[in-house]
Amino acid sequence: MKEKRTELLVGVFLFIGLAVLGGLVLRFGNFDERFRNTDPLTVTFEDGGGLVNETDVRLGGVKIGRVAEPPRVNLDSYGGAIVELEIFEGFQIPTGSEFTIGSNGLLGDSWVEIEAPRVRDGTFIEAGSTIEGSSGGGLGALASSAEDLSRKGQVVLEDVRDALGDLGSAIEKLDQN
Repeated sequence: MKEKRTELLVGVFLFIGLAVLGGLVLRFGNFDERFRNTDPLTVTFEDGGGLVNETDVRLGGVKIGRVAEPPRVNLDSYGGAIVELEIFEGFQIPTGSEFTIGSNGLLGDSWVEIEAPRVRDGTFIEAGSTIEGSSGGGLGALASSAEDLSRKGQVVLEDVRDALGDLGSAIEKLDQN
């Protein structure tokens, strides 16, 4: 009888442990988001780099949706990417909002950032709409602007070198006279 009670207690504790483990997996695995109702929204970007399936969509830093599927090539213009978003029901995005791609560091995660306009007219983007995104800031834009600045700096240095050479030859002519 004592063995049966021990087996029963072990079974109960094992069941409780597995139930708690399952609850933790569901809670921290964001499975609750998979069952939320969403509204579709399509955004076109010049470059959809860094976005993958399930990437966050944020408005004011708060997650309000996810990328529904990996970006695909815009076959109409063969330039840029088309990104399908799923916006959680209950969130409305003001008309005139700016859609950009943000990132955390050079190798960090990317997300779609939505910036609402400062002046709102009370209208919202309809579900199923297609919006044109803009190239955002972030480290990619910073690296690009640093590269442009470096090129301009090289041109300025070459001009300074040429000017110093001209100045040197002018000084030599003055010394000869």
